[in-house]
Amino acid sequence: MASPLPASVTLFDYLSNYRPDASDISPLCKPSPNTRNDSKYAADDISSPVAQGIPEFTYEELIHQYGHMLHNTVVDKVEAFISPQKGVEHKKLYSETGVSHFAARSVILQANRALEAISTADQGRSLMVDNEGRAVGADADRVGLLEPGRELRLVGDIKPSWKWQSTWRHAPLHSANDTEYRQVLSQVHYYMNASGVRYGYILTDREFLVVMRHGKTFADIVVSEVVNWEDASGMNVALAIWYLHMLATDSPWKAPTLERPVPEAENFADTAMHEGDSDDDGDSSDDGNFSLYSGNR
Repeated sequence: MASPLPASVTLFDYLSNYRPDASDISPLCKPSPNTRNDSKYAADDISSPVAQGIPEFTYEELIHQYGHMLHNTVVDKVEAFISPQKGVEHKKLYSETGVSHFAARSVILQANRALEAISTADQGRSLMVDNEGRAVGADADRVGLLEPGRELRLVGDIKPSWKWQSTWRHAPLHSANDTEYRQVLSQVHYYMNASGVRYGYILTDREFLVVMRHGKTFADIVVSEVVNWEDASGMNVALAIWYLHMLATDSPWKAPTLERPVPEAENFADTAMHEGDSDDDGDSSDDGNFSLYSGNR
C-alpha cells in the first residue's frame, strides 16, 4: 500500500519509499503470444543468450551520480496514491490495458512528479517526462520526452507478466518462453532503433528492465538486472524509472538507426506462411508450453 506523504520530503525519500503492492492477477489471464510484425521485428533478431549488465544502471551508480541531488532536493508533491490492491476482486488485473493504466497512475506518475520536482528546483534544467507514445505519434507504448520541444530520448513498452518475464531469458532456445522473451525485446529494439535512441525499457505488473543498445551492429542490445515491484530495499521501480530518464537527460542518449539485415529467401517463405495461417481460436502460437507467472500475486 502507498499512502500520501507529508509535504516537503527529500526526493530520495519520495522515490525510495514508494513501493506499492503489485495487483493480483485474474485467473482468466492466460499466457499468450505477444505482438508479431515479422516485416519489422521478430524474436530471431535478438541473439541468445542476451547480454546482461549495464554498468551505469545500478543502485551504486545511481547514488554516485545523483545522491547529492536526491538528498538535497525537496519535494512538496503528494504521492501517487494507490489503495490496497491485494485480495480485492474488482482490482485484479484482467488485461494488458489494465496493466498500462495501473502503471501510469502509480509508478510512472510518481517518477514524473519527481522529474518535475528536479526541473522546478533547478530552473536551468529542462523537464523530462514519461508520456504515452501516441503523444508524439510514436508506436511505442511510452516515450521519454525532453521539454521544451518534446525531443524523444527513450522508449518503453508495457507488458503483462503473464505474457513476458525476465526469467525467460534462461529458457531453452526456441522454446515458447524463449521466443516470447526475445520477441518482446525485438519489439522494444525496433522502437529504439527507429527512434535513434540508446535506452528503452520493459515494464510489467511485476518488474522493470532497462534495455540498452550500442548501435554498432543491428540489435546489439544489453539488458539490466531486473527491478521488482515489491523489492524491500535498494532500487525500486519508481526510482528506476526516474533514474533512467535522468540518464537520458544527462548522458549520451543517441544511437544510430541501423538497417535490419535482410532475411534469407527461405525465411521470407516461412514468414508468408506464418502470416497466412490462422487458428479458429485466434491463437497464433505454435507451442502451448507457456509458464504462468510464479511470483507473488
